[in-house]
Amino acid sequence: MSADKEETQAEPQAGTSDEKQLPVESCGKAAPLPEVYTPPKISENFLMIWRGNFVFLETESKVQMHLVSGSLSLARSVLQDKRFEESLNIDLRIKIQPTVVSLLRNQFNRRYSMLFAAPLGYCKVELCTQRKCLEDGLMKYLQRSDYAGIVRVPQKENEENRYLISVFTKEKFMNLRFTEISEQVLKSFDGIPFLVVAILPC
Repeated sequence: MSADKEETQAEPQAGTSDEKQLPVESCGKAAPLPEVYTPPKISENFLMIWRGNFVFLETESKVQMHLVSGSLSLARSVLQDKRFEESLNIDLRIKIQPTVVSLLRNQFNRRYSMLFAAPLGYCKVELCTQRKCLEDGLMKYLQRSDYAGIVRVPQKENEENRYLISVFTKEKFMNLRFTEISEQVLKSFDGIPFLVVAILPC
């Protein structure tokens, strides 16, 4: 893996952007883009970058992805340019072994985006349903294996860099110590299941 040396933390932190957060709204209201129910402790502090379906094997769960650290522009360039309009297909898995960990850690020292993928719903009832889908599907698999999920990122025409999206459980990510997750961030997601999503140039 290689990438030009760039800042990872110099851009506005999640939650400090002037972009508007999606407000809480009840189910059933007609709108071109339905509003997502997001717990206030998340929506007030972490910018939502993407929402859609995590597809893994025969399971599917709706998630909302919030930037918690790293490069805002990297997250936007990969997730908000119509490469992944509705679904992220986690169609590859990579065994977490020393050589892989070393390569990933090297990239985290250069440029990265870290997001938390939490259940998505358009009301509290749907949120509970999607929570179960996430916990019983991809999250359970990653908890019981030594693998991380991988999303293949389509390379656009005239694009110099290639990108890797990897998906970890919170526990595995913290044990690997690619980058620190502050207690303040963890408290904001307390009681909410989530997966850690890392975007890296490669």
